Amino acid sequence: IASLFKISPDILVPAIIKASNLLFWYGLILLVYLTSKRLFGDRRWAIAAALVSGLLPGSVYNSTIGMENGIFAFVVFLWVYLAARWSWFSPSRDARISTRSELTLGIILGLSCSLRPEGFVVAAVALLYRAISSVGRLEDLAHTLRRSTVFLVPFFILSGGLAYFHYSQTGFLLPASGL
Repeated sequence: IASLFKISPDILVPAIIKASNLLFWYGLILLVYLTSKRLFGDRRWAIAAALVSGLLPGSVYNSTIGMENGIFAFVVFLWVYLAARWSWFSPSRDARISTRSELTLGIILGLSCSLRPEGFVVAAVALLYRAISSVGRLEDLAHTLRRSTVFLVPFFILSGGLAYFHYSQTGFLLPASGL
């Protein structure tokens, strides 16, 4: 937000933030629809899921007043949608996820951590699920470790840079909202 004050007139910044949040909120509803359609295979259930997510009173309110919740939710659902589409959760060697896809997913999840500290929880749950689902065959575990390493490089660079910046500015490891 601070950079918006540098590139636009100060008086426009609140309107830009509100408009951005609304656009991301509507993008989130679209991503919920696409993800639900992919998971359920039924357009009616996907519409129902999108309506439910789009009508949550607290989240709708936050997205219209300039809170980052809608943007955070959009980024997390973008990650979930792409991870499902690119078979990120599949431990099998048959899951041919490209290095570019792994890097993209690491960047997206790293960006989620810059929006809200809950991004670290999402990353931990995703990696734990990936690790647990690969246990069983040693070759699947080795394949998953290689894939996860590619994913973790941009994630750690972004989230580590964020943590360092926060600590250098405040002297605290966690933001107040994380405490």
